[in-house]
Amino acid sequence: MTTFPPQQPQIMAILNVSPESFFQGSVARTQSELLQAAERALKSGADWLDVGAMSTAPYKETRITEEEEARRMGIAVTGIVREFPGVRVSADTSRLLPARAALESGATLLNDVHGLHQTPELGPLAAEFSASVCLMANESQWDGVAPQGSEPVEWIVGLLKEAVKRAENAAIPSERLILDPGIGFFRKTPLPWYEVDLALIRGLDRVVALGYPVLVSVSRKSFLGKLLDREKPEERLAGSLAATLTCLQKGAAIIRTHDVAETKDVLRWWGLA
Repeated sequence: MTTFPPQQPQIMAILNVSPESFFQGSVARTQSELLQAAERALKSGADWLDVGAMSTAPYKETRITEEEEARRMGIAVTGIVREFPGVRVSADTSRLLPARAALESGATLLNDVHGLHQTPELGPLAAEFSASVCLMANESQWDGVAPQGSEPVEWIVGLLKEAVKRAENAAIPSERLILDPGIGFFRKTPLPWYEVDLALIRGLDRVVALGYPVLVSVSRKSFLGKLLDREKPEERLAGSLAATLTCLQKGAAIIRTHDVAETKDVLRWWGLA
């Protein structure tokens, strides 16, 4: 069982074996590249390695077969766990076969961008393996109907409460739950998508008030490009670190990032590492 002390922020390194991912700097195209990236992340201060085998960017057409995602995920997690015994591995997936492949290979956290809504079977699977689950808010949970007459943080708090209920119904203990406000995953709303992302960051303390550790992933995302006029993800490091500081001030417990060493410096500067 894994617990997440909110008073001591942790760093989750993004490792992708998905060539379609939006930031090519995070992609490992061979097992050797993946293990080298994992080693760099751990030496730079990563507490977690988050493995993605299919891009989840909502604005990209990146879907592959579930079998291919599971194949990629199983190979990646097996290699990491074998090379780095005791490492904590998270599986960034919302589908059953890749999740099972990850857990059977040694992952201990399922990072589900659909908050157990798209694939409810992930809940019992996590319970079977005594795994933790990160529940993310996502506009997919509205089944295509965006709310009217309210503001973004209110939407997200409601979605996360529903996700927690799904986890409870799957017998996942509350100490194994993490919440993610879903920055970057609200594209079809009454407000411009980048304004939603800003509102979620500004109101993150209201998500923290739900009483669960909160994971945020702002790393190199497109709202930074829009607001800072930085079209390429490679140009968004400074914006990522600035946004990370704001999230830490608001009580974020886990920072999911492409840039571990730089994020570790932010934690050290803030007296949190």
